Amino acid sequence: PAGDHRGREGLRAAFRRIVTVDGETPLLLEKAVTVFAGEDGFSVSYNIKNRGGRAADLSFAVELNLAFLNGYEDGRYYDIPGRDFKERHLASVGTEKEVERVSLVDRRRNLRLTLAFEQPALLWRMPVETISLSEAGLERSYQQSLLLARWDFALEAGESRAVSFTLDCAAAENGSPPAAENLQAVGARPV
Repeated sequence: PAGDHRGREGLRAAFRRIVTVDGETPLLLEKAVTVFAGEDGFSVSYNIKNRGGRAADLSFAVELNLAFLNGYEDGRYYDIPGRDFKERHLASVGTEKEVERVSLVDRRRNLRLTLAFEQPALLWRMPVETISLSEAGLERSYQQSLLLARWDFALEAGESRAVSFTLDCAAAENGSPPAAENLQAVGARPV
């Protein structure tokens, strides 16, 4: 299934940093991004460890900005299984609780990007827009869709928490990856 990379080996890049919350509690933040040969996706995992001497209440969030050509077109929309929301176009604004999977669909390009969260997340969605001055006055112009996945939890001293997700690319219609020619049409290059 899409997003299921468990047990697979891939090319992994890891990052590590010590950050401080509340001005005094040190946290070790580790991030790993893994790509898999022959697959149209990648996984991202985080490990947060409380290296301080007391408990810490945390809100951990990951922001993704995904560029599509038009945020208001009917054929470009958000899809969250089991959810029915008033506005679903890619320039819409909303908050969804306990999200395990969200897709950004572009029927015009036959493209579906799916984010699958290992742990359900609070998901904020909103457009990134620019403002320009034209003959008609000030205009808002959609640039991309912003997704912010958030997890709230407490870590006791010495305790760790893992957070992970996958991002997979498939055809909007049948789930198989889009042809390289379709990706080139939207500015991507096969690797």
